[in-house]
Amino acid sequence: MIKTRLKYTVALPLILVLGIPALLISVLYDLDSTFTSKEAGVFVCILLLVIWIFMLIELRDKLIKIDFGNNEIKIRRYLGLGKEERYPIKILTGFQTSEVSGCTNLYLIKGKVRIAKSSSFYHSNFEEILQFSKNCLTDLGNVNTTITSEVKDALQKKQTN
Repeated sequence: MIKTRLKYTVALPLILVLGIPALLISVLYDLDSTFTSKEAGVFVCILLLVIWIFMLIELRDKLIKIDFGNNEIKIRRYLGLGKEERYPIKILTGFQTSEVSGCTNLYLIKGKVRIAKSSSFYHSNFEEILQFSKNCLTDLGNVNTTITSEVKDALQKKQTN
């Protein structure tokens, strides 16, 4: 059985998810004295909100714990604190890989839906996870992705069951 291990790089999204609401509240509380115009203050607030939403999506999609067993894969989102999802290995279609901004991503596929992502940026044992996937799942090849396509994929509601 292989379990994903998160790297120290998970600290950045966590700091942002926890810190941005406090920063946003302080900016809104003192909007008149912080900015010369209300438009600039509103722009900063919207920017902070967009960054916060993006970090929540990172927590949901990439900062996950995956347990690879002999017959099933268990996925827990939100740093492993979310609800456990179980998938028998035999019902998975396979896996895909991609390179985005210098990091390798592994996508577990059920049907046509990506049910989980593992990233070399967040998982310290990524190579072990990739090797296990190669041994137990069908390699569906490399996918050309960009940051834009990653964001689009993250925003889509997934139906996996």
